Amino acid sequence: MGVGPGYLDPEGVYQFGEDDAETLMSDLLNLGQESVSTAFGSDRSRLDQLEAKLARLPYAVAIGIVNAPADSVGATVNYPAGRFTVAPVVALGAGHYTSTGNKGGGASIIYESPRSADHFKVAANGSAATTVFWVAVQMEGP
Repeated sequence: MGVGPGYLDPEGVYQFGEDDAETLMSDLLNLGQESVSTAFGSDRSRLDQLEAKLARLPYAVAIGIVNAPADSVGATVNYPAGRFTVAPVVALGAGHYTSTGNKGGGASIIYESPRSADHFKVAANGSAATTVFWVAVQMEGP
């Protein structure tokens, strides 16, 4: 119990003081207020931890399959319209198969400068077209 008037503690919970109208009960009233204040502090800490974890989640994701041609021009893969606000990170899957069903030599992204938030290009590494799975992830907001 505080001497003088009541006050709001750092958690925003009112702590009664000796000069409040509830003078004779301020100790008893503050027992409840202290536990409420402690619970608020604990909840705020847990929310801060949750927000930090959520901040690390991807902002936007797109996936797809593309037939990568065996040429230096490559195929243009358009992301879903409006999905990304900045150029995402793109990864190609490891399971590549040629048009004849044989295991292919993989595919590569043809990097453009600057990278686009609308599309990317991909070409087969070998002499035959290759089908590959792709994932694009934007880790930052607009």
